[in-house]
Amino acid sequence: MGIDPLAERCEAALGVGATFSIPARSLEVLQEGRQNPEKWDPPDICIEAVGHQMETINDCMALVKYRGTVMAFGVPDQPVYAIEYETLFRKNANLIACVTPNWSEYLAKSRDVFLASRDELEPLITHRFPIREAAQAFTMYEKHNDGIIKALIDMTDWQES
Repeated sequence: MGIDPLAERCEAALGVGATFSIPARSLEVLQEGRQNPEKWDPPDICIEAVGHQMETINDCMALVKYRGTVMAFGVPDQPVYAIEYETLFRKNANLIACVTPNWSEYLAKSRDVFLASRDELEPLITHRFPIREAAQAFTMYEKHNDGIIKALIDMTDWQES
C-alpha cells in the first residue's frame, strides 16, 4: 500500500506492485480510518519516508496495527521531535530509525540492487539528467515539477578537474 498526496506517484506505486494506493496526505488517511474503523486494515509495518517535517512520524504510529513497526527513513530537521509516545506505548509498537550508511558502500549496493531489478524499477524513473544538471534535478524533484517521480543522475560524463 502507498499513501502519497500526488496521484501520479500513487499510480507509479501500483505499477511496481503496490496492492493499492491512496492519493492523500497521511493525516487525511488517519482521519478517514478513525471515522470508519471498520474499513481500515492497519498495516503491520508503516514506513515514514517523507522527512523534513514532524507530523508524519506520529501519523505512522497512529496508522500501524497493534504490535506493528514504524520505520523512520525521513530525515529530521530538528534535534527534538514531539513523539506521541502514548500511542506507541499503548500499541506495543516498535519504532526503528533507519539512517543511511556510509555513502560509498550504500551507493555501490544501491547500484547493484537497481541493476538486478532494473525492469521492475525502471518505470519509476521519469527524468534523466547529466551530472552537470544535478541542481536542476533536485529543484524539479523538490517542487514536483513536470510529473517527476524519480530522477536518474547520469554520472558517465563525470570528469575530475
